[in-house]
Amino acid sequence: MSEYLTFQSALIPFIEHDDPTRCQMADSQMRQSLILENPDSPLISTGYENVEHIEYYMFKAKHDGKVLFKNNKIVILKYDDDNLDNTIDFFVLTFEYKCYFEKNDTFKRGDIIAEHRTMTNGNLKFGKNLLACYTELYGYLHEDSIIMSRSCANKYTSIHKGTLDLEIHPDTVLISLSDNPNEYQPLPLLGSVIKAGDPIIKTKLLTNSPKHLFQEPTIHTLPYDIEIYDIHIFPNKWNTNYSDYDRYIRSLKKNSKYVENQINKLSGQLKESDIQYINHIIGAFIHKSNLLDKGLKFPSVKLKIEYIYKKYVQPGDKFANRHGNKGVISKILPDEEMPKTEDGRVIDIIFGNLSIISRMNVGQLFELHTGMAIQTFKDKLLKMYETDPHGAITVLKNFTKDMDTTKDKWFSKHVDEMINKYGDSKKLIEDYVFIQPPFEGMTKSQLDKLLNTCKTKQSYKIKINDKVVGPVALGYIYVLKLNHTVQDKLRVRSTGSYTTKYMTPPKGGAQRVGEMEVWSFMAYDAMSNLKEILIKSDNFGDKIRVYRKLYGTGFNSNLQLVMEPASLTLFKRYFNVIGVSF
Repeated sequence: MSEYLTFQSALIPFIEHDDPTRCQMADSQMRQSLILENPDSPLISTGYENVEHIEYYMFKAKHDGKVLFKNNKIVILKYDDDNLDNTIDFFVLTFEYKCYFEKNDTFKRGDIIAEHRTMTNGNLKFGKNLLACYTELYGYLHEDSIIMSRSCANKYTSIHKGTLDLEIHPDTVLISLSDNPNEYQPLPLLGSVIKAGDPIIKTKLLTNSPKHLFQEPTIHTLPYDIEIYDIHIFPNKWNTNYSDYDRYIRSLKKNSKYVENQINKLSGQLKESDIQYINHIIGAFIHKSNLLDKGLKFPSVKLKIEYIYKKYVQPGDKFANRHGNKGVISKILPDEEMPKTEDGRVIDIIFGNLSIISRMNVGQLFELHTGMAIQTFKDKLLKMYETDPHGAITVLKNFTKDMDTTKDKWFSKHVDEMINKYGDSKKLIEDYVFIQPPFEGMTKSQLDKLLNTCKTKQSYKIKINDKVVGPVALGYIYVLKLNHTVQDKLRVRSTGSYTTKYMTPPKGGAQRVGEMEVWSFMAYDAMSNLKEILIKSDNFGDKIRVYRKLYGTGFNSNLQLVMEPASLTLFKRYFNVIGVSF
C-alpha cells in the first residue's frame, strides 16, 4: 500500500504551480476514486501512469505457456519449459481484477494475464478527459459545486461490489427460482443478471402451525440490477422433513469443496507439492462443514451472496480533478441546456471561478489550457493522417521534440521508440498523451509557446441559451468520480438500526456539528438550531421530554433547551477571550 500511495503522488502534473498542500489532497482524492466502466488515460499525463513494475496491480507471464485452469477464483498457468524450477504459476482473482485469458489459451512471456480494473495494458486509468469551462451559471456553482451535462454523467457509470448476508433457519426452506416445476434451483447461478426488484432468493417458513401454511414466501430483492459474482455457503444443520430442500443442502455441503476437488483433478499435470500449495493458498475460498460462529455451532445455513452492481451519477455525487479541486454535482443539465462552444460542441462540465482562487490550485488551469492545445493538435493530425500518414507521424515526432520539458528529453526519446516500433500507425496519434512530470512541468512562457503552436487560446466565447458570453477559461481536464456518492450518504441517515440509548445510526450518519459548522450557524443567529441538534443526537433526557409533549399535543412551542453542544461552548469562549460576552 505504501507503493500505491507513493505512486499516486506522481500522478499530479504541474505540481510546481500548486500549493504543496494540494498534493496531499490530490493523493487522497485519487485514492478515493471509483472504478469506471470505460475510463480514459489522462490527456495530460505524468509519465508515471505505467505500473507494470508493481505486482500488486497486475500479473504477467514469466515464460511461454498455456492456461491450465481458470474459474472465478483462480488462474493456474503451466509454462512450456520443463527445466524451470517452477513450471506452475497462479493468480488469485478477486472482484477488482480482470483476466484476459481462458482455459487452454496460450500466451507468450511478458503477456498480461490479469490486471486491476483501473488499468489497461499496465497503465492506470482513473477518470475521463472532459471539455470543461470556468464560469458562473444561475448560482448552481456556489461553494465549489459543479454542473455536468447529462451525456457526461452517463460516462461516469461506476462498478461496485456488494454483499448480501442471509441466514436460513432449520424451519425455513428455500423456494425454487426456476419456472420449471421439475427443476429445483433455490439460488441464482454465478454470472446471472438479476433486475431491480426481481427475487434473489425466496424463503418460506414451514412449521406445524397452520397459520404458516398460507403465508406468502419472503422475497429478497435489491433496488438495482446486479450480477452474481460469488456465493459462499456455510451449511451446518438442515431440516430433513423436506426432501428437495434436504437433498439440495446435502449436495451443497458435499460440493462446498468443489474448488479443491477441481484442483485435485489436475494431479496428472501438477506435482503433488504444487497441488498442496495451491490448495493452501485458496483455502479461504473453501467452506468446510461445522462452521463456528463465536465459538458455537449454529443450527442454520448461512449464505453470503457477492454481486456486482453499477452506480449512475446523481446530484450530490462528489467529483475531483488531480489538483485538489473537488465539489459535488449541484445540477445535471440536459445537453441542449448546457453552454456550448462557438463551433457547437456541448461543454461537459462547469467549475466555478472562485474554486481556483479559494483553493489556490492553479495547476488545474495549466492542465486545462494544455489539454485544449493537445486535443486540438491531435484532431488536426488525424485529419492530416487521412491524406499523408507519414507526414502526420513526422509532425508528431517534431512537435514532441520541440515541446518536451522532461529532463534528458526522455519523453521525446520514448515517442521516437514507439515510432520506430510501430511505424506510421494511426494508433500512435489516437493514444498520444502529453507528458508533464512532477517538478518538470512547463513554465508560463512554455505554455504560451504551446498554445501558439497549436493555435489555441486561454479563453473563448461560449453560448448560453443562444447568447454569446465570455471570454471564459475553456479546455480539457481530467476528472475523477469519488466514492462519496449521494446514494450512500442519504441511505445511512434514513435506514438501518439505531442505538438503544441515543437512537442514532450506530455506524455514522448521526448529526454531528463541528467547529466550522457552529460558526456557520452563529453567523445566521441560529443558536436554537444547535441546541435542537443536540436533542436529536446526544441529549437523551430532553429527547424523551420532547417526545412526550409531542405525543400528547402534537406541538411544542415552549420547550426550554438547557444543554448546548460542546462546540458552541467553545465558540463562546473564543469571544470571552477577546472580551465579548453573550
